[in-house]
Amino acid sequence: MKKAFFVIAILVSLFSCDNGLDLGDGYVLEPTAIDSRAILKDKTSQYAVYGHVIDYTHDDKFILALQVPQDSIMDFPDFIHMSWKEKDYLCEYREGKQYYIIDKKMTRHTDH
Repeated sequence: MKKAFFVIAILVSLFSCDNGLDLGDGYVLEPTAIDSRAILKDKTSQYAVYGHVIDYTHDDKFILALQVPQDSIMDFPDFIHMSWKEKDYLCEYREGKQYYIIDKKMTRHTDH
C-alpha cells in the first residue's frame, strides 16, 4: 500500500509541474515550439542552448549539454511527430553535434 502511495505521489508531482526540468540557478530544459529540447535561462525566451539537446548533465556550478543544431534536424518531415527516444536516436548519429559548458555562477557584465 505504501509503495502505491509513493508511485501515485511521484506521478502527481511529475504531471503537476510545467514542462520544464529545473537545472538550477534559473536554467530549465524545455520543449521548443517544434518539440525539440532547449535550455533556457529564467524561463524567458533567452536560449542558453538552442536546437535539440540530446544529452545533458548538471551540478550546482555547471551544465554540460550535447546539442544538434536546429537546421540539421529540420530536414526530417516527421521530426515533430517522433517520440523523444526516436528523436534522440536520430540525432545521436547526425554530424555537427556541439558541446556546451554553461557556468551557472558566471554573470555577464556589459558596458553602456
